[in-house]
Amino acid sequence: MITLRQLPYIDILSLNDMMSFDTKVNIIEHCKLARIDIPKSWRKAQIADALADIFTKDPLWTLEVLPEEELEILKKLLSSSTEECIKYPRNDAKYLLMQKLHLVVTYEAATEWHIFMPSSIRKVLDNVPLGAIHVKSEIPVTLKEKGDHINLIDILEHYPKLSQVAFFVTLELVNLNLGNKFPYEAFLPYIDDLQGLEEAMMKGAKQPTLERYAELLLMDMRTLYSSIEKMVPTLEGKDSSTLTDAQYDYAMHSGTMLNAMQKIFLRFHHIPSEDLAKMVLANKKKSGLLHFEELEKMAQEIAEELLMDLMKFTMGV
Repeated sequence: MITLRQLPYIDILSLNDMMSFDTKVNIIEHCKLARIDIPKSWRKAQIADALADIFTKDPLWTLEVLPEEELEILKKLLSSSTEECIKYPRNDAKYLLMQKLHLVVTYEAATEWHIFMPSSIRKVLDNVPLGAIHVKSEIPVTLKEKGDHINLIDILEHYPKLSQVAFFVTLELVNLNLGNKFPYEAFLPYIDDLQGLEEAMMKGAKQPTLERYAELLLMDMRTLYSSIEKMVPTLEGKDSSTLTDAQYDYAMHSGTMLNAMQKIFLRFHHIPSEDLAKMVLANKKKSGLLHFEELEKMAQEIAEELLMDLMKFTMGV
């Protein structure tokens, strides 16, 4: 939660400031509330950068967790000038979600909150159809409302089977764009099932067969994901110079894969499952290879974003 020490409110905070000018504990709480899976080993600045990037690319993902009352407050703020505020009864025992999600700046008066919206947030939300929030999406409400940590495989499991196929195809296309760096390259069960899916699609397999491969790949990925989650605590606090080359590469490639998975979810979240199914079934065969026009375009964009993320990481930005 970002608070003002005194009035008047001066509108100077960037989107990254909104995320980073809080404690790491509160920023991690933001991730949990917004169903965003962030590696626990990331530094505070990395998490803040990721949250700012996610909010810019898909603000609805964050806004969907807000109750109707808070959405109405957002609408009022958006229709007001930056200097104007909404006054709300102060309750230090129960902060608003919009405060915890770093959407507003708050001045704490004795009995009320003065809530302001920075231009950096306003700029992102100006063209967002707030009326579309809370419509049916791919992720079940039970997952959205669950307060515990939610991993990416739990989310994927609730996607329709052909949407899962679209996910695994896109993930592999990103992997190919990055030069086969993802850790599943050394995990034979996943590779075998991925090749089986490709061969089945080359032969024109029907939907039931594709759905069976979705089930197999989901089981494989859950096993791999679990091993990555167990690895993370063993590396926390360690200087990278103390790691072997193999450990460092595995950690970096695992982090890149998790980042890729999250970016795929961000794009899939507002694509109807029927359209994802069409993207899978509309594959074309050329020179002995399968081609997925829409998914390939998406994968290339994600790969470019990942390369930029890696560049920032290595430069310590």
